[in-house]
Amino acid sequence: MNQQGVATARFGEDLVEEFGDPYVVYYDHGDPDKSDNVAACKAFYGTPGEGVHNVNRLADIDALIADASGRALVLIEIEERPSSPKKIVGDVFALAMSNYVAVGRGDQAYFTIGAHTQVIVAGVLPARGASREKVDTVIEARLSSFHREEHELSLRNVRLVFRESLSVALKNAFSSVEAALPEAHSPK
Repeated sequence: MNQQGVATARFGEDLVEEFGDPYVVYYDHGDPDKSDNVAACKAFYGTPGEGVHNVNRLADIDALIADASGRALVLIEIEERPSSPKKIVGDVFALAMSNYVAVGRGDQAYFTIGAHTQVIVAGVLPARGASREKVDTVIEARLSSFHREEHELSLRNVRLVFRESLSVALKNAFSSVEAALPEAHSPK
C-alpha cells in the first residue's frame, strides 16, 4: 500500500469495527492479507450476469456499506489530495449513472444501487480560493435539483464533506455515515 490511501484504509477499518455487524462493509486501499473486508469496489452500469468490465465500469469506490440482502446502503469516495470542484462533480455523477457495485475479483459479490443508496464524497479542499465555497454553496445545492427515476440513486442523497484537513474531513464523513444509514432504510 502506498502512502496515498493510508488514511482511506484506516477509515475503512473504522467502518468495519463500527458497522461490520450487522452490515456488510468493504473498503479499498487496505491489506487484503489482514482483512477479508479489503476488496476492490467497482460501480458499474449493467447486470451482474454480464459482470463489470472496463467498458461498463464507471467508478472505483473507496468504501461500501451494504445489507445482507444485497442493497448498497452507503457508497463512500475519499479524495485524500485536494480536489477540484470538477473532480467532485465527476465522482458524484459516475456513481449516479451506476446501478451495481461489484466487489472482489473472480467470484464477485454484487450490490444494488438505488433510491435507498446514500453517497458520501469526502476530502480536502484548500482554505484559500473559491473551491470550498463553490462546493458548499453551488454544487451541493444544485445536486438536489436533478431529478431521477424513482428507482435510481437520488442526488438528494449525496453528502459532500470537504474540509481543509483530511483528518477533520474523515471525522465528519464518519458522522455522515452514522446519519446516512437510517436514511438508507427509510421508505422512499
